[in-house]
Amino acid sequence: DRGIHSIASHGIENPAAGRLSVMHAPTPKRQTPSAVVLGFIGRLNTHVCRPMMHEQAGLYHSYVHWEFPPKDVCHDSSLPEGVSPCWRPAMLSCDLNLCPTGSDPSSYRLYQSLQQGSVPVYVYDYRGAWIPYRGTQGDIRNGLGFVVPYNGLAKLMERLQREGFNQGNVTQMRRNIMRVKDEHFTPEGVMLQVQRFLEAPSANASNLRCCA
Repeated sequence: DRGIHSIASHGIENPAAGRLSVMHAPTPKRQTPSAVVLGFIGRLNTHVCRPMMHEQAGLYHSYVHWEFPPKDVCHDSSLPEGVSPCWRPAMLSCDLNLCPTGSDPSSYRLYQSLQQGSVPVYVYDYRGAWIPYRGTQGDIRNGLGFVVPYNGLAKLMERLQREGFNQGNVTQMRRNIMRVKDEHFTPEGVMLQVQRFLEAPSANASNLRCCA
């Protein structure tokens, strides 16, 4: 739990300077489930569906959008001063992180989120969801995060609202991520899964699955 506490206690210094934008929707704001902070760190112009995602997320009170110059660094209590890219503490400060697909159907941001113990919302397009470790304990739908199509984000938020999703749920999902991330979502963990698969592909010792 100590790791979870350090994740939850991160903050961002000097969030001004044009880096933080809160979407102002043309319709009245809806209540975010129990003040859960929904965030997106990245550009909106790299995929035609991202503005749609941004607009849907902007219907909720606690949605923030960050975009940082690549070389910017911010205060991060877990790293030496001056070395943490700003997206990292920004991502850690959000309860749910939007991880949309881009030019490829997979989401690089999804793996960044999981490596840090941040709860991802993987948002996919017409190419379908490319889910790592599908059907195993490493599947993000197994208590690690959420998977929705671009036009399904509002429905997900409404469902979480009905179910009373709150900070306790966020903490539990972060614990779930921390339990599996080292063996699934780090370079060493991925190589371990590959090794196990090659040594005994039919024994299910690895959480990799052949999808051919």
